[in-house]
Amino acid sequence: FHFEVVFLKFEKPFKVKSEQVGYGSRAQKLRLQLQRAKKANAQRITSVENAASRKSIKKDESVARLEEWYQQAVRHRKQLRDFYYPPTT
Repeated sequence: FHFEVVFLKFEKPFKVKSEQVGYGSRAQKLRLQLQRAKKANAQRITSVENAASRKSIKKDESVARLEEWYQQAVRHRKQLRDFYYPPTT
């Protein structure tokens, strides 16, 4: 038996930062657009998000409270969808 030592040539390792990944996937641009839009509509969107985070489906012990939570979610659904997923033109 004759063993031959073979070394594989790998590329030189390098570090990839989150900014580079975000820039390459265009997530950075989307994140900046959302931040700007939130500043412009800060009061409305923030109040909707805060109201939704205060209500929890797990804490509700009655059907009436569950129905109230659902109705609130339905009322604000369009606002949040329009903000996070604006219609493309």
